[in-house]
Amino acid sequence: MWKRRLVEDVTFGLAQEVALRQRYQKDGFGLESAFGSERQARARIEELRRKFGLAEADIRLVQNMAKVGPKERTTWQVYAKAGMGVSVFLPGG
Repeated sequence: MWKRRLVEDVTFGLAQEVALRQRYQKDGFGLESAFGSERQARARIEELRRKFGLAEADIRLVQNMAKVGPKERTTWQVYAKAGMGVSVFLPGG
C-alpha cells in the first residue's frame, strides 16, 4: 500500500497549479493523470507502482481546489517521474 503522506501538495486555482507543475517539471516529474476522486487517484498510483515498479519517491499526489462558478471543485492529480516508462505530460517538452 502507498505509505507516503496523504497528499504531497495542495494547490488553489490555476495559477498555483501551473506554478507547481513547473516546479515538478524541474524536478523531473510530469502529470500522468487527473481524477475527480481521491480513491481513483490512489488506485492509479497502485497500478503505476505495480506496472512500472515505481517507488514512493517516483510519484506525487496533488489535490487541486478551484472555484468553478459558485462551487468549489477538487481534482486529484498524479505526477510521475519522467523516464520511468510512464507516459507523462511535460509542457514545452
